[in-house]
Formats: sequence, C-alpha cells, structure tokens
Amino acid sequence: MVFNGERILERAKSRPLSIEDFKRSFEKTDNFPYLPEICVETDGVFIPISELNSLRRKVYSEYFSEMSKNTNVQYDCKIDIPINQTQKNDAVAVIATDLNGAKAQFGILKPHDYSVDCKQFITDFNGEKYLYLPPYLSGEDIEKLSKTVQNFDGIYCDNYCGLELAEEWHKKLFAGTGFNITNRLSLSLCEAKNICLSKELTLCEADALADKSVFYLAEGGIKVMDLIYCPFEKKCSSCDKCQLYTLTDENGRKFPLRRYKMTNCAFELYNCAKLSACNALAGKLIDNTIEGFAENFTRGHTINGIY
Repeated sequence: MVFNGERILERAKSRPLSIEDFKRSFEKTDNFPYLPEICVETDGVFIPISELNSLRRKVYSEYFSEMSKNTNVQYDCKIDIPINQTQKNDAVAVIATDLNGAKAQFGILKPHDYSVDCKQFITDFNGEKYLYLPPYLSGEDIEKLSKTVQNFDGIYCDNYCGLELAEEWHKKLFAGTGFNITNRLSLSLCEAKNICLSKELTLCEADALADKSVFYLAEGGIKVMDLIYCPFEKKCSSCDKCQLYTLTDENGRKFPLRRYKMTNCAFELYNCAKLSACNALAGKLIDNTIEGFAENFTRGHTINGIY
C-alpha cells in the first residue's frame, strides 16, 4: 500500500528532516496495535513536525481501515475520547530549592538534601506546597519521605509511583512532565490534582489541552537526564560534596550537573540553555532548580517540543 501526504516537499533551507525525526514520529502508534519497522530514505527535504505527525495519523488510520476490510475478524477500536473545553489557566507553579519569597500559586520544593528539615525552605511561601519526589526511590528513601511530606499539601512526581504514594500518604498529586501526557485521553485518565503536560508537546499542541488544572513547562531549566550513580567514580570519603558541577562538550557548551542527597547521592543534568518564557494557555511551570549558570536561552520548545 502507498500513502501520500498533501504537502509538496521542498528542499530544506537550514535543518532538513532527519531520519531520527521521522522515526520518532512514526514510533508513536496512537491507539493502533502496530509494531512498525521503520526504514527511511530522505534527500534533504523539509516538513514541519506537526505535518509529519498528521501524516502518521492518516497513514495508520487508513491502513487499519483497509486491513479491516480484508478479514472476517472484527476489531472493536472505539474509544470514547472526551471533548476538551479549552480553558486558560493563569496559575504559576515554580520548582525551586528554596520557596521562601517565591511568587506563585504552587510551590514545588526540590531540596539539595532531603535529610535536613525542609520546613525552613517553605516558611514564607503562601501558596500550595508540594514536595518534589525524585524519579528513582529506594524503600529506605520512601520511608524517610513519608515523614518529610507531612509538612506539605502534596507531592510532585515525574514517575507513576506518585499515584500510589499520594494515595498512601493522603496527599494531593502534581503529575510532572514524566507522566508524558500528550493527548486528551491520557489527560482525562490521569488521576492527579494538577498535571503538567509532556515536554514533547509544542506550544500549539499544549494550548489545545489547556485547562484549569493543566500546566506546561514554559520557563527555566530543562532537565535532560537523571543519574543514580556517581559520574566521577569517586569514593564518598574523597568526594568534594559540591552541589553544582559543569560538564562541557566538544563545542564548548556548558551543562549544569546538580548533586542532591537522598539516602545516597544522585545527579541531574540540565540543558546548556534555559527556556525563554512563553505565554501558554495552560498554567506556567517554571523550573528554577538551577540558578546562576550562563544566561543562554532557547525558544525551541514552542516549535518542536523537547525530546
């Protein structure tokens, strides 16, 4: 079967469509039972990612319809997708290592050391207070956090374990970008008080899902990796215990590497550039975890999303 898109392709002026762009799009099979093997040939053409995604949806839908005609097996693929009534959310949520003095309706505390008394970092914050849960937790970590979280209204988590922990601790859940909410169906099924949309969504795609409880990472740092093992291969006895390091790539770009302490040390790697503030219809999530590094900014998330 051959499928054709509606757009006439043109040669790229700056950034051609890459094989990775095409694979990343077509690996998303939506609600169809596909496991595609993707082979791509391109000669330097350009197509917006949004149109590539539209082509993918068309191809998978038409292919499924055609295959269904040639079999006696009946597939029940009807899914009731809720109609989203877009609503603007003017609220601001900020992630920071100290919430004192922060101006936001929601504060998400991300301590450098979870073993210290976290109350000192939220004393002067007047909004709803959430404790940031790292994505990787041991049983010992969870036991300690169960006591710390009593000083907060809820938890912010990038991992689906947050659903169970919020219920166990009787706390509100702020579902982070790690829940990877990208559409109305997953949004409606997420049982959280507040929800941050996936970083993969462009500003236009995020606006289509805006609601009073929905947020979008619209400003600040971009976390790109979590490390649960020491990248320096040092023993604790010889460690300098710094909270912030800098990794430099072959092009001279500087990436902040943050250390934080749970039962053991773990690390977060951030992008070399911060997100330039954008005006989203969803609530604004600002990540101020890393402050003071080089003031480089990017607006790429408003066009291509973050991968």
